[in-house]
Amino acid sequence: MVTDAREGQGLLATIIYDEGVAQGVRETVESVRSATAKIDEGDGAIARLINDGTIADDFQAALRGFTSQDSTIGRLMTDTEVYDNVVQLSADLADAGTALREERGTLGILLNDDTIARDVERAVAVLTGGLEEQREAAPIATFLSTVFLGF
Repeated sequence: MVTDAREGQGLLATIIYDEGVAQGVRETVESVRSATAKIDEGDGAIARLINDGTIADDFQAALRGFTSQDSTIGRLMTDTEVYDNVVQLSADLADAGTALREERGTLGILLNDDTIARDVERAVAVLTGGLEEQREAAPIATFLSTVFLGF
């Protein structure tokens, strides 16, 4: 391995003799130094997480809250009745989804049967056509009623 490095072959030779790699390493080390200095000085979110004890205290309080009987997550983790209700709700939603996919029930049929959608479209078209005919006939009916009321 040392012989290969002296002859300029392999990864070790690249690390030792390649100026581009050496410059990259120098830049990386300087970047790590800069980031470490910023953390030590208290700049940024990571520095606050590391240097500010109140954040750690708040985090521990939040974790205690999760396991407390007073919190929702704590009740989910410790109260079997709440857990069983969530499991039952999940099972019910899965059953409802299956029923919809299998076209069971009115909603399942409405969602999956294209013939019903076409029938509804036709019914709306007929209703729209009837309304348009009534609107067009209204002036004629008004005119005729005015004419015949005079006799």
